Amino acid sequence: MSLKINITLFFICISLFGSAQNQFSDIKKALDTMNNSVAFAELTDYISKNGSSIEAHEFRLNLADSINNKSYYLADINWLIANNSSKNDFYYYKKGCFCKISNSRDAISDFSKSIEFNPSYWDSYFERALLYFRIPDKMDQASTDFTSYINAEVFTRKSDALVFRGRIFQQQEKFKDALVDFNLAIKLNYLNREAFVARGLLKIEMGDDGCSDLLKYQTMGGEDAQIYITDFCK
Repeated sequence: MSLKINITLFFICISLFGSAQNQFSDIKKALDTMNNSVAFAELTDYISKNGSSIEAHEFRLNLADSINNKSYYLADINWLIANNSSKNDFYYYKKGCFCKISNSRDAISDFSKSIEFNPSYWDSYFERALLYFRIPDKMDQASTDFTSYINAEVFTRKSDALVFRGRIFQQQEKFKDALVDFNLAIKLNYLNREAFVARGLLKIEMGDDGCSDLLKYQTMGGEDAQIYITDFCK
């Protein structure tokens, strides 16, 4: 008897003798013996025949992600948001899918919902700020979100947040504020090469010598460093 027939019979037995949710731990053991594509197909068939459960959709969500099936990934995210009280986490996952298959404004909407559920979910501020940063008329909103992340004393990506906010300040010709942010970004993470190139170009725009920063950027592997050095450090 083939593996597929065995698994199908197993699912039929489960549907006859126990609920899908209560028995999912047993089903998962069977799914774990398959490769991800086969497990995804079997679980999708099982859900269609036996109904949905949080555990089943969470498991299929991970399978869909592993095989890059974005349509089912989004479908499972939407189902989990509608049926799970821990919505904040799932809004956060949903943004990842939107970033891949939709547009920035859709993802911003989900991040805003994530922040509404939990105003202290600082990663959502950072990620929403990145999306705002891509939209020319949303620089003020990006700056506000980066500031929220920076002030939260979350150090994971604080150096990066300072670089982005500094670039916004530079676009707004707030050069002194931008320099403060770039200096602090380097102080927090001396390996942040984006902070060095940003500070170097800012210094040059301010009429100062930024070549040492551009040379540092080059030694750190900045692929476009030579272009800047040729243009500004003759």
